Amino acid sequence: MKIISSKFLMVFFLLFNMATALAGPPPSPPRKGPPLPPVPIDENLVLLLVGALSFGIYSIYKYKLKQKTPA
Repeated sequence: MKIISSKFLMVFFLLFNMATALAGPPPSPPRKGPPLPPVPIDENLVLLLVGALSFGIYSIYKYKLKQKTPA
């Protein structure tokens, strides 16, 4: 009995949240006026790549170390 009521409540809340998301306000109209200034995306890109590469090497090393040691 408790399993059925918890499943019912879960489905009810999921459907209620979906209906709330679908009933949101319409998007605002586009802004009129000068466009926003361009933003540089290449600033500190090298640091980002070095950080991502070092994190990837660290993650692979930890994974392989975990595989070698028996639990």
